[in-house]
Amino acid sequence: MLRNSTIRDNGDGIVTRHYNQPTNEWLDVFQRFRWETIRMFGLTLVNNRYEAIHALSITRYHALYIPTWEELQRALRIAEISYIVEACAFERNGGGVLAEHNHVEFSNNVWIWQLYGNRFERNVGGGFVIELPRVYLTLNVVYLFICYHRNL
Repeated sequence: MLRNSTIRDNGDGIVTRHYNQPTNEWLDVFQRFRWETIRMFGLTLVNNRYEAIHALSITRYHALYIPTWEELQRALRIAEISYIVEACAFERNGGGVLAEHNHVEFSNNVWIWQLYGNRFERNVGGGFVIELPRVYLTLNVVYLFICYHRNL
């Protein structure tokens, strides 16, 4: 949990990286969890050059390394990542909140974003930009969820 802190005048505000697979194409091993929760309360993110919060979902697949259909169906690949952001101020940053998937077509991280009582002001690249990926899993229903309540 990040609480009652100020992140000011940096290149990046907060950057998180969530890996889609337990290894990359060179077989480097990454720790992955089925459920992750990141809580932020009472933060002030001001005057950062790039995004105040940049959440990345990173995959090993790309144009030269495409997964097979069987690889896309493995349940071990699915992870639920929750962000709870409450009573935070985002001012004069390169961007507010940016959540993106590299590459979105091969993603398996399910985003759950809950934003309550935040203030977004004068951010150059927008306030709240979330990519919602297609999650490959044929046997279960997967829900992507965004709750945006009482934000300015």
